[in-house]
Amino acid sequence: MNISLINVRAIFIKECKDAIKNKSIIFMLVMFPVFTYLFYEIVDKETIAYVLPNFITMHLIMSPILCMASILGEEKEKGTLRVLLYANVTSLEYVVGIGIFVLGIIWSSSLLYIPVLRFDINQLLLFLGVSFWVSLCSMIIGAVIGTIVKNQISVGPYAAPVAIALGMMPMLAMINGSVMKVSRFFYSQIVFNIVSNPDYHLTKVDIIVSLINLSSMLVIFAISYRKNDVL
Repeated sequence: MNISLINVRAIFIKECKDAIKNKSIIFMLVMFPVFTYLFYEIVDKETIAYVLPNFITMHLIMSPILCMASILGEEKEKGTLRVLLYANVTSLEYVVGIGIFVLGIIWSSSLLYIPVLRFDINQLLLFLGVSFWVSLCSMIIGAVIGTIVKNQISVGPYAAPVAIALGMMPMLAMINGSVMKVSRFFYSQIVFNIVSNPDYHLTKVDIIVSLINLSSMLVIFAISYRKNDVL
């Protein structure tokens, strides 16, 4: 299916304007950064070293899933997508437009953590690159859920368990070796490792895991898109 960049751009601009009025999206964007800076001011260094990686990981994993699924669910409920058909905007163009918007705001919000991370330039570039990658993976998961649900009310029961499981898995892996055996095969563990260890460097296994995760999600999205009526 061909995708019109003009239509995608129009959808992106529409979402940017709608986001200002969407309190739930604003809340998801600022919740973890606010908690991060709050804890950074009131707890000791040992505690913040434990809390900070978890907050950043949950933000980059959970927020894209919930945002993407919530937006698609809300638009389905309002019937916006069907109206856009008359403007020759396809459902795939709409999903791509929303995806670029969600990916952009989540990745941009990751910049809020830079002052507390205190990385050198190489580690900072690694963090920004991995942040973009994991946000992309989570955004695709949110898109899958968004194509499955029928309305915004249905988003929570589908999106919340997936987002919580992926976002909190690295934290649970720290205290349970059995969870680590599973967590190391998911992209959420990679960003957690980078944030929790300033000397961490990507390994070949990390790259392979990332590629497999992204490829699997793209396949799942393609299947769900074909089987479910996005409109």
